[in-house]
Amino acid sequence: MLTTYVQEQYIWILIVGFLLSFILVFSVGANSVPNAFGTSIGATVLTHFQAVILAGIFMTLGAVIIGPAVADTIENSIADISLYQSSLEQLMLGQLSVILACALWKIIATTLKLPVAITHSIVGAVVGFHVTAIGIEGIYWTTLIFLAISWVTSPLLSGVIAIILYKIVLKTIVEKENPLESGAKTLPLWFGVVVSINVLSVLLQLESLFGEFYMAWYLIIAISLGGGILTAILVWFCIVPRLKKNNGAENKAISSDKIETSAAGSNENATYENIKQASDLNVHQSEKGSENAPLLSESDQLELNDTERLHENLDVAKLCSPLLVVSVIFAAYAYGSILVSTGVAPLITIWNVYETGRVEKAVENPFWMFLYGSCALTLGFAIVGGRVTQTVGEGITFLSSSRAFPIELGATVVLLVASNFGIPVSTAHCKIGAITAVGYYSDGGVDFRLVSKILIAWVVTLPATTGLSAGLFALFRVAYQYSNEENAFTSNSTSLLHAII
Repeated sequence: MLTTYVQEQYIWILIVGFLLSFILVFSVGANSVPNAFGTSIGATVLTHFQAVILAGIFMTLGAVIIGPAVADTIENSIADISLYQSSLEQLMLGQLSVILACALWKIIATTLKLPVAITHSIVGAVVGFHVTAIGIEGIYWTTLIFLAISWVTSPLLSGVIAIILYKIVLKTIVEKENPLESGAKTLPLWFGVVVSINVLSVLLQLESLFGEFYMAWYLIIAISLGGGILTAILVWFCIVPRLKKNNGAENKAISSDKIETSAAGSNENATYENIKQASDLNVHQSEKGSENAPLLSESDQLELNDTERLHENLDVAKLCSPLLVVSVIFAAYAYGSILVSTGVAPLITIWNVYETGRVEKAVENPFWMFLYGSCALTLGFAIVGGRVTQTVGEGITFLSSSRAFPIELGATVVLLVASNFGIPVSTAHCKIGAITAVGYYSDGGVDFRLVSKILIAWVVTLPATTGLSAGLFALFRVAYQYSNEENAFTSNSTSLLHAII
């Protein structure tokens, strides 16, 4: 435990750390949470307000239950913090520079409507301050290489899983002559699978949450499967009959005259087929990198999205929309585990040093710290999240509920697996990878110019936060040393004055 005098020296670092950490996690909410809800909002299944409510509940649960495992990786697996045992102030100032550097970069990315990874930002910032403070000694290069590999493989895996799920949705629901009848048979299975995966994820983290808690692996599997089977039974007897009962005139696809009426709002002479042809040619030019002006204006693209949604059979939407909502709920749980824990990890380090007066790798992560981060995350998404939501939900490709559901589930599976192993993968990588893959596979058209901008932002993130953190740490260290010299001079002058008197 630090003495009262030393704690007074460091109290300003702790206070500033709390303030800057709130700003950081707030900016993460504005930039990264839209990755979780952009698809459902883009598919018009959820409103922004509904998404905020779900984010506040389920991201908090994910942060509290799985978050500590991810926070441990950020705190202890990037650089050897035991090297700061004799210079605690350098470690605390370094964590301040990490927080501020990441917050600045997130704010810049959100202004540009580009989703960037908080995990990239934190790792780059930690390396930046550590190299400035000590040098390359103590950096865990093996961990960094492993994290870099996970950043590359996670969007690929998310994309592959999303395509497989989308193909199953096509074969079992969308392409059937009677989607409602066919989909009703598989709906309980989908719900059961989603619930089983997430119950398994929760049970695997109970030991880290409750300390002495232990459950045999076969019990974990049995409970997970049991939860999925129970859910499937409830869906079969409660939801499926209601869907069949409500089936009637809505089972028919929207007639072509209604499509033309909807399209007439922006261009009375433009038909759905003409707009679609222009869209396909526009996407083709984009893929070739043409410098010509796009054939399809932004207003026509929005019109195309509306008419595409009208083409989707209403029975398909009725089946996929609840699946999408369930997937989003569990996605929020997975995202919260990574986003909150990554955002508050530097603050936890500052708090532990302040409380104990030493550097310890095996320390308990305060429960309330994750609640603090969850509040900031939800507020950021509620107030500023709309900018990046537009990019994720509408900018890359057209999204309907039948496309958004496999995208959401594919990205969530990768995130949950990574979180349970304590790997801080990028939520942005997983979601953008899944969206791009399904958009390309479904021939829905992908704006590769926007995707290329996002990729460039991802590449730039690491060196940008490294440089920002290094510069900020150098400034903080100079300011701290100057402050100590001033205090020492004042103290010596006071002592001398007392001696003279």
